[in-house]
Amino acid sequence: MTMLTLHPHPSNPSAAIHDVAVSVRRRDDRLALSYRPIGDPSAIVWPAEQPAGFSDGLWRHTCFEAFVTAPGLPGYVELNLAPSGRWAAYRFSGYRAGMARGASAPGPICAAAWPPTLIAGVRLADLPPRADWRLNLSAVIELADGARAYFALAHPDGNPDFHHPDCFRLSLPAGG
Repeated sequence: MTMLTLHPHPSNPSAAIHDVAVSVRRRDDRLALSYRPIGDPSAIVWPAEQPAGFSDGLWRHTCFEAFVTAPGLPGYVELNLAPSGRWAAYRFSGYRAGMARGASAPGPICAAAWPPTLIAGVRLADLPPRADWRLNLSAVIELADGARAYFALAHPDGNPDFHHPDCFRLSLPAGG
């Protein structure tokens, strides 16, 4: 298991949520992810629980994300995991290009407001299971004051952009 910290984008740091702690574990074509915002949990707007299933636009509210690619692939997979139980998976053929709904899907998403945590297991059907993977882990936190805070392993210059190739900083070897 790998433990990491997601840091806020420099253009919109949050006084309420300082960082997001993440643990990630890989086994073949599966990822186990756990996200825990660090700070004042009462400042977070948690989406209401909904039946599990696919939804677009989850990033507009509190949402935890993973972007995954493999060496030699021009594209990547984006996963959106909402505390509501909803999720989305997309395939991209290149940087923000060729977006299509992905075949990857999580199992049940478990979320708790105290301590604020989201836990999910995901089968990445869109990537070769025996390849090494590179990831960017990120989070969008909707705050009670109406603002959104953006957290990632790394941020490129300019606006928040979780798709940017410079953000893919975590390496997970095959067979991990």
